[in-house]
Amino acid sequence: MKVLTKTCLCCSKTGEVDVPEEGYAKWKAGAFIQNAMPEVPAPLREQLITGTHPACWEAMFADGED
Repeated sequence: MKVLTKTCLCCSKTGEVDVPEEGYAKWKAGAFIQNAMPEVPAPLREQLITGTHPACWEAMFADGED
């Protein structure tokens, strides 16, 4: 299922993340997101929690090295 995410504090846009319906229900019922949806990559789980897109996260926390 597609879930609309919160507004990103970095770029001010929302996003969508594909998640398993059962895992999403477990998370909304109180399970830790990493336990409810272990198959969803960590950057996308972060986007579900905070709204921060993976690329925005990288931009905010880049150390200036390539």
